[in-house]
Amino acid sequence: MDNQFKLYSPDGGQTYELYDLINDPIERSNVAANYPDKVKDLTLQLKHWLISCQESNSGGDY
Repeated sequence: MDNQFKLYSPDGGQTYELYDLINDPIERSNVAANYPDKVKDLTLQLKHWLISCQESNSGGDY
């Protein structure tokens, strides 16, 4: 998530959906096709975060 958008994967990262939380707080419309760069950016941020979590779990941050 960032301030406006929420990235969601219903299938463990095979595909992604993007929701505009400001204009669609109920998350009815997947706008991923309209914002491919945002999907790419948030996907990259998610992957980095997951790697960081794995490093923390293995004691790599300590």
